[in-house]
Amino acid sequence: MGKCSEIPKLHQNNITCELDFYSSNSSLINKTINSCINWNQYYRVCATSNENPYSGVISFDNIALAWIAIFQIITLENWVSIMYYIQDAHSFYAWI
Repeated sequence: MGKCSEIPKLHQNNITCELDFYSSNSSLINKTINSCINWNQYYRVCATSNENPYSGVISFDNIALAWIAIFQIITLENWVSIMYYIQDAHSFYAWI
């Protein structure tokens, strides 16, 4: 997966999810639902930014900036901010 527009539809219990949040709430009240909500459709827009956190200092874009971030983590000075940025960008389980 290289682009945000290439995110596949969600699959649950061998079902391809086709519904969106609004149609599932309004038209299917008190009915049996044989489908599921495609939550992946809400993640199709990549948020781009012109600047990395802390005026571009925290970044892994090149080796020099990566070493600065690693040094900051090793010294335990404000390392939790970097951890939270990585968790937001990658996964909650990035600390493992």
